[in-house]
Amino acid sequence: MGGYYILKPVRDALGLELGTKQLPNLFMGTMVVIYFANLVYGKLVGMWPRHRFIPFVYRFFALNLILFGGLFLLGLESYPALKKGLIATFFIWFSIFNLFVVTIFWSFMNDVWKTDQSKRLYGFIGAGASLGAFCGSQATIGLVKIVNVESLLILGAGVLEICVQIMQRIHRNALLEEGREPDSPEKKLERAEAKEVSASGGSPAAGKEEGRSGLSLILRSRYLLLLAGFMFLLTSSNTFLWFQLNELVQIEIVDKEARAATFARIYQAVQVVSLAVQLLATAAILRRFDLRVGLAAVPAVMMIGSALFFLHPGLWVVGLTYVACYGLHYSINRASREILYTATTAEERYKAKSFNDTFVYRFGDASSALIVKIIQTPPVWLAGLMASAAALLPAGAGTETTRPLLATLVIMGLIFAVARLVIIWFLGREFNRKIAK
Repeated sequence: MGGYYILKPVRDALGLELGTKQLPNLFMGTMVVIYFANLVYGKLVGMWPRHRFIPFVYRFFALNLILFGGLFLLGLESYPALKKGLIATFFIWFSIFNLFVVTIFWSFMNDVWKTDQSKRLYGFIGAGASLGAFCGSQATIGLVKIVNVESLLILGAGVLEICVQIMQRIHRNALLEEGREPDSPEKKLERAEAKEVSASGGSPAAGKEEGRSGLSLILRSRYLLLLAGFMFLLTSSNTFLWFQLNELVQIEIVDKEARAATFARIYQAVQVVSLAVQLLATAAILRRFDLRVGLAAVPAVMMIGSALFFLHPGLWVVGLTYVACYGLHYSINRASREILYTATTAEERYKAKSFNDTFVYRFGDASSALIVKIIQTPPVWLAGLMASAAALLPAGAGTETTRPLLATLVIMGLIFAVARLVIIWFLGREFNRKIAK
Protein backbone atom coordinates (compact mmCIF):
# COMPACT_ATOMS: atom_id res chain seq x y z
CA MET A 1 0.00 0.00 0.00
CA GLY A 2 2.97 2.27 0.49
CA GLY A 3 3.98 1.90 -3.15
CA TYR A 4 0.37 2.22 -4.32
CA TYR A 5 -0.10 5.52 -2.47
CA ILE A 6 3.16 6.88 -3.81
CA LEU A 7 1.70 6.32 -7.29
CA LYS A 8 -2.01 7.09 -6.86
CA PRO A 9 -1.62 10.90 -6.51
CA VAL A 10 0.61 10.78 -9.61
CA ARG A 11 -2.14 8.99 -11.57
CA ASP A 12 -4.81 11.46 -10.45
CA ALA A 13 -2.69 14.56 -11.12
CA LEU A 14 -1.72 13.33 -14.60
CA GLY A 15 -5.31 12.37 -15.33
CA LEU A 16 -6.50 15.92 -14.68
CA GLU A 17 -4.11 17.15 -17.39
CA LEU A 18 -6.48 15.47 -19.83
CA GLY A 19 -9.49 17.20 -18.23
CA THR A 20 -12.34 15.71 -16.22
CA LYS A 21 -14.43 15.25 -19.37
CA GLN A 22 -11.93 12.62 -20.57
CA LEU A 23 -12.03 10.61 -17.31
CA PRO A 24 -15.25 8.69 -18.21
CA ASN A 25 -13.62 7.54 -21.47
CA LEU A 26 -10.60 6.30 -19.53
CA PHE A 27 -12.78 4.30 -17.14
CA MET A 28 -14.65 2.66 -20.02
CA GLY A 29 -11.36 1.85 -21.75
CA THR A 30 -10.11 0.31 -18.52
CA MET A 31 -13.14 -1.98 -18.31
CA VAL A 32 -12.45 -3.38 -21.79
CA VAL A 33 -8.74 -3.94 -21.17
CA ILE A 34 -9.27 -5.50 -17.75
CA TYR A 35 -11.60 -8.16 -19.18
CA PHE A 36 -8.78 -9.50 -21.36
CA ALA A 37 -6.28 -9.09 -18.52
CA ASN A 38 -8.52 -11.38 -16.45
CA LEU A 39 -8.30 -14.07 -19.13
CA VAL A 40 -4.50 -13.99 -18.94
CA TYR A 41 -4.58 -13.93 -15.14
CA GLY A 42 -6.91 -16.95 -15.07
CA LYS A 43 -4.44 -18.90 -17.21
CA LEU A 44 -1.56 -18.04 -14.87
CA VAL A 45 -3.55 -19.13 -11.82
CA GLY A 46 -4.35 -22.43 -13.54
CA MET A 47 -0.73 -23.04 -14.56
CA TRP A 48 1.37 -22.08 -11.52
CA PRO A 49 1.23 -22.47 -7.72
CA ARG A 50 0.90 -19.26 -5.75
CA HIS A 51 4.60 -18.95 -4.92
CA ARG A 52 5.31 -18.79 -8.68
CA PHE A 53 2.57 -16.61 -10.14
CA ILE A 54 2.48 -13.92 -7.40
CA PRO A 55 6.14 -12.90 -7.90
CA PHE A 56 5.68 -13.08 -11.69
CA VAL A 57 2.70 -10.70 -11.67
CA TYR A 58 4.28 -8.23 -9.23
CA ARG A 59 7.59 -8.12 -11.11
CA PHE A 60 5.77 -7.71 -14.43
CA PHE A 61 4.06 -4.61 -13.05
CA ALA A 62 7.37 -3.33 -11.62
CA LEU A 63 8.98 -3.52 -15.06
CA ASN A 64 6.02 -1.65 -16.50
CA LEU A 65 6.52 1.13 -13.96
CA ILE A 66 10.18 1.49 -14.91
CA LEU A 67 9.19 1.69 -18.58
CA PHE A 68 6.52 4.33 -17.95
CA GLY A 69 8.89 6.33 -15.75
CA GLY A 70 11.57 6.32 -18.45
CA LEU A 71 9.11 7.44 -21.13
CA PHE A 72 7.76 10.30 -19.02
CA LEU A 73 11.27 11.45 -18.10
CA LEU A 74 12.15 11.81 -21.80
CA GLY A 75 10.09 15.00 -21.80
CA LEU A 76 7.34 15.06 -24.40
CA GLU A 77 6.19 18.69 -24.10
CA SER A 78 7.05 19.24 -27.78
CA TYR A 79 4.71 16.38 -28.72
CA PRO A 80 1.45 17.13 -26.86
CA ALA A 81 -0.60 14.48 -28.66
CA LEU A 82 2.00 11.80 -27.81
CA LYS A 83 2.15 12.93 -24.19
CA LYS A 84 -1.65 12.81 -23.85
CA GLY A 85 -1.65 9.31 -25.33
CA LEU A 86 1.02 8.24 -22.83
CA ILE A 87 -0.95 9.73 -19.93
CA ALA A 88 -4.13 7.97 -21.07
CA THR A 89 -2.27 4.66 -21.40
CA PHE A 90 -0.73 5.05 -17.95
CA PHE A 91 -4.09 5.95 -16.42
CA ILE A 92 -5.72 2.80 -17.81
CA TRP A 93 -2.69 0.66 -16.91
CA PHE A 94 -2.64 1.97 -13.34
CA SER A 95 -6.36 1.34 -12.93
CA ILE A 96 -5.66 -2.31 -13.78
CA PHE A 97 -2.44 -2.56 -11.78
CA ASN A 98 -3.92 -1.25 -8.52
CA LEU A 99 -6.72 -3.83 -8.57
CA PHE A 100 -4.59 -6.85 -9.39
CA VAL A 101 -1.84 -6.21 -6.85
CA VAL A 102 -4.39 -5.65 -4.06
CA THR A 103 -6.72 -8.55 -4.94
CA ILE A 104 -3.77 -10.94 -5.28
CA PHE A 105 -2.59 -9.94 -1.82
CA TRP A 106 -6.00 -10.51 -0.23
CA SER A 107 -6.52 -13.77 -2.13
CA PHE A 108 -3.20 -14.86 -0.67
CA MET A 109 -4.29 -13.82 2.84
CA ASN A 110 -7.62 -15.69 2.46
CA ASP A 111 -5.64 -18.74 1.38
CA VAL A 112 -3.38 -18.59 4.43
CA TRP A 113 -5.91 -17.79 7.19
CA LYS A 114 -9.19 -19.47 8.21
CA THR A 115 -12.40 -17.53 9.00
CA ASP A 116 -11.84 -17.34 12.77
CA GLN A 117 -8.20 -16.33 12.25
CA SER A 118 -9.17 -13.66 9.72
CA LYS A 119 -11.60 -12.02 12.15
CA ARG A 120 -8.78 -11.77 14.67
CA LEU A 121 -5.96 -10.75 12.32
CA TYR A 122 -7.40 -8.76 9.43
CA GLY A 123 -7.75 -5.62 11.52
CA PHE A 124 -4.02 -5.65 12.28
CA ILE A 125 -3.08 -6.57 8.71
CA GLY A 126 -5.25 -3.70 7.52
CA ALA A 127 -3.52 -1.42 10.01
CA GLY A 128 -0.21 -2.28 8.36
CA ALA A 129 -1.74 -1.43 4.99
CA SER A 130 -3.00 1.91 6.33
CA LEU A 131 0.38 2.74 7.83
CA GLY A 132 2.08 1.93 4.52
CA ALA A 133 -0.44 4.05 2.62
CA PHE A 134 0.14 6.95 5.05
CA CYS A 135 3.90 6.75 4.54
CA GLY A 136 3.44 6.51 0.76
CA SER A 137 1.28 9.64 0.70
CA GLN A 138 3.77 11.46 2.94
CA ALA A 139 6.59 10.46 0.60
CA THR A 140 4.70 11.94 -2.36
CA ILE A 141 4.01 15.20 -0.49
CA GLY A 142 7.72 15.58 0.26
CA LEU A 143 9.17 14.33 -3.02
CA VAL A 144 7.04 16.45 -5.39
CA LYS A 145 8.84 19.48 -3.93
CA ILE A 146 12.20 18.28 -5.25
CA VAL A 147 11.42 16.01 -8.24
CA ASN A 148 8.71 15.93 -10.89
CA VAL A 149 5.79 13.61 -10.24
CA GLU A 150 6.75 11.19 -13.03
CA SER A 151 10.00 10.24 -11.25
CA LEU A 152 7.99 8.59 -8.49
CA LEU A 153 7.05 5.73 -10.81
CA ILE A 154 10.51 4.21 -10.58
CA LEU A 155 10.39 4.38 -6.78
CA GLY A 156 7.11 2.43 -6.88
CA ALA A 157 8.79 -0.37 -8.83
CA GLY A 158 11.32 -0.87 -6.04
CA VAL A 159 8.56 -1.10 -3.42
CA LEU A 160 6.86 -3.89 -5.40
CA GLU A 161 9.99 -6.03 -5.22
CA ILE A 162 10.01 -5.64 -1.43
CA CYS A 163 6.42 -6.94 -1.43
CA VAL A 164 7.49 -10.01 -3.40
CA GLN A 165 10.18 -10.87 -0.86
CA ILE A 166 7.78 -10.52 2.08
CA MET A 167 5.04 -12.64 0.47
CA GLN A 168 7.53 -15.39 -0.37
CA ARG A 169 8.58 -15.49 3.28
CA ILE A 170 4.93 -15.71 4.43
CA HIS A 171 4.33 -18.51 1.92
CA ARG A 172 7.29 -20.54 3.20
CA ASN A 173 6.20 -20.11 6.81
CA ALA A 174 2.62 -21.18 5.98
CA LEU A 175 3.83 -24.34 4.25
CA LEU A 176 6.10 -25.26 7.13
CA GLU A 177 3.21 -24.83 9.57
CA GLU A 178 1.05 -27.16 7.47
CA GLY A 179 3.82 -29.72 6.87
CA ARG A 180 4.90 -30.33 10.51
CA GLU A 181 7.42 -33.04 9.54
CA PRO A 182 10.14 -33.59 12.16
CA ASP A 183 12.92 -32.83 9.69
CA SER A 184 15.30 -30.03 8.83
CA PRO A 185 13.69 -26.70 7.79
CA GLU A 186 14.95 -27.14 4.23
CA LYS A 187 13.43 -30.61 3.86
CA LYS A 188 10.23 -29.48 5.57
CA LEU A 189 9.85 -26.70 3.05
CA GLU A 190 10.63 -28.94 0.09
CA ARG A 191 8.12 -31.60 1.18
CA ALA A 192 5.41 -29.08 2.07
CA GLU A 193 5.72 -27.37 -1.32
CA ALA A 194 5.54 -30.70 -3.08
CA LYS A 195 2.45 -31.53 -1.02
CA GLU A 196 0.81 -28.23 -2.01
CA VAL A 197 1.49 -28.73 -5.71
CA SER A 198 0.38 -32.38 -5.81
CA ALA A 199 -2.76 -31.73 -3.78
CA SER A 200 -3.85 -28.81 -5.95
CA GLY A 201 -2.74 -30.10 -9.34
CA GLY A 202 -0.02 -27.45 -9.47
CA SER A 203 -2.02 -24.33 -8.62
CA PRO A 204 -4.61 -22.89 -6.24
CA ALA A 205 -7.25 -23.25 -8.94
CA ALA A 206 -6.48 -26.74 -10.19
CA GLY A 207 -8.37 -29.95 -9.53
CA LYS A 208 -11.59 -31.44 -10.80
CA GLU A 209 -12.98 -27.98 -11.68
CA GLU A 210 -9.82 -26.75 -13.39
CA GLY A 211 -10.41 -24.65 -16.50
CA ARG A 212 -13.56 -22.86 -15.35
CA SER A 213 -13.34 -19.09 -15.61
CA GLY A 214 -14.11 -16.67 -12.80
CA LEU A 215 -17.27 -15.57 -14.64
CA SER A 216 -18.59 -19.14 -15.00
CA LEU A 217 -18.02 -19.75 -11.29
CA ILE A 218 -19.95 -16.59 -10.42
CA LEU A 219 -22.89 -17.45 -12.69
CA ARG A 220 -23.27 -20.86 -10.99
CA SER A 221 -23.33 -19.55 -7.43
CA ARG A 222 -26.00 -17.37 -5.77
CA TYR A 223 -23.46 -16.32 -3.15
CA LEU A 224 -20.86 -15.22 -5.72
CA LEU A 225 -23.57 -13.38 -7.69
CA LEU A 226 -24.46 -11.42 -4.57
CA LEU A 227 -20.77 -10.64 -4.07
CA ALA A 228 -20.58 -9.41 -7.68
CA GLY A 229 -23.65 -7.20 -7.18
CA PHE A 230 -22.18 -5.83 -3.97
CA MET A 231 -18.89 -5.05 -5.69
CA PHE A 232 -20.69 -3.29 -8.57
CA LEU A 233 -22.67 -1.05 -6.21
CA LEU A 234 -19.61 -0.44 -3.99
CA THR A 235 -17.45 0.85 -6.80
CA SER A 236 -20.31 2.75 -8.50
CA SER A 237 -21.17 4.75 -5.39
CA ASN A 238 -17.47 5.34 -4.63
CA THR A 239 -16.83 6.50 -8.19
CA PHE A 240 -19.50 9.19 -8.02
CA LEU A 241 -17.79 10.53 -4.89
CA TRP A 242 -14.41 10.40 -6.66
CA PHE A 243 -15.76 12.43 -9.59
CA GLN A 244 -17.13 15.03 -7.17
CA LEU A 245 -13.67 15.37 -5.64
CA ASN A 246 -11.94 15.64 -9.02
CA GLU A 247 -14.37 18.26 -10.32
CA LEU A 248 -13.80 20.47 -7.29
CA VAL A 249 -10.01 20.00 -7.32
CA GLN A 250 -9.90 20.99 -10.99
CA ILE A 251 -12.01 24.08 -10.28
CA GLU A 252 -10.11 25.29 -7.23
CA ILE A 253 -6.50 24.19 -7.91
CA VAL A 254 -4.58 24.89 -11.14
CA ASP A 255 -0.97 23.71 -10.71
CA LYS A 256 -0.16 20.02 -11.41
CA GLU A 257 2.23 19.63 -8.46
CA ALA A 258 -0.25 21.39 -6.14
CA ARG A 259 -2.98 19.03 -7.28
CA ALA A 260 -0.74 16.01 -6.63
CA ALA A 261 0.07 17.34 -3.15
CA THR A 262 -3.64 17.97 -2.45
CA PHE A 263 -4.59 14.45 -3.47
CA ALA A 264 -1.71 13.09 -1.38
CA ARG A 265 -2.89 15.01 1.71
CA ILE A 266 -6.44 13.74 1.27
CA TYR A 267 -5.20 10.17 0.84
CA GLN A 268 -2.96 10.61 3.87
CA ALA A 269 -5.94 11.72 5.97
CA VAL A 270 -7.79 8.61 4.72
CA GLN A 271 -5.03 6.43 6.09
CA VAL A 272 -5.00 8.19 9.46
CA VAL A 273 -8.71 7.44 9.85
CA SER A 274 -8.23 3.91 8.52
CA LEU A 275 -5.33 3.17 10.85
CA ALA A 276 -7.24 4.46 13.88
CA VAL A 277 -10.28 2.32 13.04
CA GLN A 278 -8.11 -0.73 12.34
CA LEU A 279 -6.32 -0.51 15.68
CA LEU A 280 -9.23 0.55 17.88
CA ALA A 281 -12.41 -0.87 16.40
CA THR A 282 -12.15 -3.35 13.50
CA ALA A 283 -11.30 -6.53 15.39
CA ALA A 284 -13.84 -5.80 18.14
CA ILE A 285 -16.65 -5.05 15.67
CA LEU A 286 -15.92 -8.15 13.58
CA ARG A 287 -15.95 -10.40 16.64
CA ARG A 288 -19.02 -8.93 18.36
CA PHE A 289 -21.38 -7.91 15.55
CA ASP A 290 -22.87 -9.32 12.39
CA LEU A 291 -20.63 -8.84 9.35
CA ARG A 292 -23.26 -6.54 7.82
CA VAL A 293 -22.39 -3.83 10.35
CA GLY A 294 -18.92 -3.43 8.87
CA LEU A 295 -20.21 -3.64 5.30
CA ALA A 296 -22.87 -0.97 5.86
CA ALA A 297 -20.59 1.64 7.46
CA VAL A 298 -19.44 3.31 4.23
CA PRO A 299 -22.81 3.74 2.47
CA ALA A 300 -24.28 5.09 5.72
CA VAL A 301 -21.56 7.74 5.98
CA MET A 302 -21.92 8.49 2.26
CA MET A 303 -25.60 9.28 2.78
CA ILE A 304 -24.74 11.66 5.62
CA GLY A 305 -22.08 13.36 3.48
CA SER A 306 -24.53 13.80 0.60
CA ALA A 307 -26.98 15.60 2.89
CA LEU A 308 -24.18 17.77 4.27
CA PHE A 309 -23.09 18.80 0.75
CA PHE A 310 -26.50 20.29 0.01
CA LEU A 311 -26.17 22.39 3.16
CA HIS A 312 -22.51 23.44 2.71
CA PRO A 313 -21.27 22.66 -0.83
CA GLY A 314 -17.53 22.92 -1.38
CA LEU A 315 -14.24 21.05 -1.61
CA TRP A 316 -13.87 20.78 2.15
CA VAL A 317 -17.20 18.94 2.52
CA VAL A 318 -16.49 16.51 -0.32
CA GLY A 319 -12.93 16.05 0.93
CA LEU A 320 -14.19 15.30 4.45
CA THR A 321 -16.79 12.83 3.12
CA TYR A 322 -14.14 11.19 0.96
CA VAL A 323 -11.77 10.82 3.91
CA ALA A 324 -14.48 9.34 6.16
CA CYS A 325 -15.82 6.95 3.51
CA TYR A 326 -12.46 5.69 2.31
CA GLY A 327 -11.07 5.57 5.85
CA LEU A 328 -13.86 3.13 6.70
CA HIS A 329 -13.58 1.44 3.31
CA TYR A 330 -9.92 0.50 3.87
CA SER A 331 -10.52 -0.61 7.46
CA ILE A 332 -13.74 -2.21 8.69
CA ASN A 333 -15.38 -2.44 5.25
CA ARG A 334 -12.37 -4.04 3.55
CA ALA A 335 -11.83 -6.55 6.33
CA SER A 336 -15.53 -7.47 6.31
CA ARG A 337 -15.50 -7.87 2.53
CA GLU A 338 -12.46 -10.15 2.58
CA ILE A 339 -13.96 -12.34 5.30
CA LEU A 340 -16.87 -13.02 2.93
CA TYR A 341 -14.43 -14.97 0.74
CA THR A 342 -13.29 -17.26 3.55
CA ALA A 343 -16.58 -19.12 2.93
CA THR A 344 -15.49 -19.99 -0.64
CA THR A 345 -13.24 -22.63 -2.24
CA ALA A 346 -9.62 -22.05 -3.28
CA GLU A 347 -10.63 -21.82 -6.94
CA GLU A 348 -13.32 -19.25 -6.14
CA ARG A 349 -10.87 -17.22 -4.07
CA TYR A 350 -8.35 -16.89 -6.90
CA LYS A 351 -10.63 -16.86 -9.96
CA ALA A 352 -14.08 -15.59 -8.99
CA LYS A 353 -12.69 -13.12 -6.45
CA SER A 354 -10.22 -11.78 -8.99
CA PHE A 355 -13.01 -11.35 -11.55
CA ASN A 356 -15.17 -9.51 -9.00
CA ASP A 357 -12.32 -7.38 -7.69
CA THR A 358 -11.07 -6.38 -11.15
CA PHE A 359 -13.60 -6.67 -13.99
CA VAL A 360 -16.79 -6.17 -11.93
CA TYR A 361 -15.04 -3.39 -10.02
CA ARG A 362 -14.10 -1.61 -13.22
CA PHE A 363 -17.51 -2.35 -14.75
CA GLY A 364 -18.97 -0.39 -11.84
CA ASP A 365 -16.44 2.38 -12.52
CA ALA A 366 -17.28 2.40 -16.22
CA SER A 367 -21.04 2.40 -15.61
CA SER A 368 -20.74 5.38 -13.28
CA ALA A 369 -18.34 7.07 -15.71
CA LEU A 370 -20.85 6.61 -18.53
CA ILE A 371 -23.53 8.27 -16.41
CA VAL A 372 -21.09 11.10 -15.64
CA LYS A 373 -20.31 11.49 -19.35
CA ILE A 374 -24.03 11.83 -20.09
CA ILE A 375 -24.63 14.42 -17.38
CA GLN A 376 -21.55 16.42 -18.47
CA THR A 377 -23.31 17.09 -21.80
CA PRO A 378 -26.95 16.30 -20.97
CA PRO A 379 -29.87 16.18 -23.42
CA VAL A 380 -32.53 18.86 -23.00
CA TRP A 381 -34.90 16.78 -20.85
CA LEU A 382 -32.06 15.76 -18.48
CA ALA A 383 -30.71 19.31 -18.29
CA GLY A 384 -34.04 20.41 -16.87
CA LEU A 385 -33.92 17.76 -14.14
CA MET A 386 -30.32 18.68 -13.33
CA ALA A 387 -31.28 22.35 -13.04
CA SER A 388 -33.95 21.35 -10.53
CA ALA A 389 -31.31 19.42 -8.56
CA ALA A 390 -28.97 22.43 -8.67
CA ALA A 391 -31.75 24.58 -7.17
CA LEU A 392 -31.35 22.54 -3.98
CA LEU A 393 -27.85 23.99 -3.47
CA PRO A 394 -27.39 27.28 -1.59
CA ALA A 395 -27.00 30.44 -3.67
CA GLY A 396 -23.42 31.07 -4.82
CA ALA A 397 -22.37 27.44 -4.69
CA GLY A 398 -20.32 26.58 -7.77
CA THR A 399 -20.60 28.19 -11.17
CA GLU A 400 -23.39 28.26 -13.73
CA THR A 401 -22.05 25.08 -15.39
CA THR A 402 -20.78 23.16 -12.35
CA ARG A 403 -23.82 23.51 -10.05
CA PRO A 404 -26.09 21.09 -11.97
CA LEU A 405 -23.25 18.59 -12.47
CA LEU A 406 -22.18 18.54 -8.82
CA ALA A 407 -25.74 18.30 -7.51
CA THR A 408 -26.53 15.41 -9.87
CA LEU A 409 -23.33 13.56 -8.92
CA VAL A 410 -24.29 13.75 -5.24
CA ILE A 411 -27.82 12.48 -5.91
CA MET A 412 -26.58 9.57 -8.04
CA GLY A 413 -24.08 8.60 -5.35
CA LEU A 414 -26.90 8.67 -2.80
CA ILE A 415 -29.12 6.38 -4.91
CA PHE A 416 -26.33 3.82 -5.35
CA ALA A 417 -25.48 3.96 -1.63
CA VAL A 418 -29.07 3.05 -0.73
CA ALA A 419 -29.02 0.15 -3.22
CA ARG A 420 -25.74 -0.97 -1.67
CA LEU A 421 -27.36 -1.20 1.77
CA VAL A 422 -30.13 -3.39 0.37
CA ILE A 423 -27.76 -5.93 -1.20
CA ILE A 424 -25.62 -5.96 1.97
CA TRP A 425 -28.61 -7.31 3.87
CA PHE A 426 -29.06 -10.28 1.54
CA LEU A 427 -25.32 -10.92 1.18
CA GLY A 428 -24.80 -11.03 4.94
CA ARG A 429 -27.70 -13.43 5.36
CA GLU A 430 -26.23 -15.78 2.73
CA PHE A 431 -22.79 -15.64 4.37
CA ASN A 432 -24.27 -16.58 7.75
CA ARG A 433 -26.02 -19.54 6.15
CA LYS A 434 -22.81 -20.80 4.52
CA ILE A 435 -20.84 -20.51 7.77
CA ALA A 436 -23.60 -22.29 9.70
CA LYS A 437 -23.38 -25.22 7.27
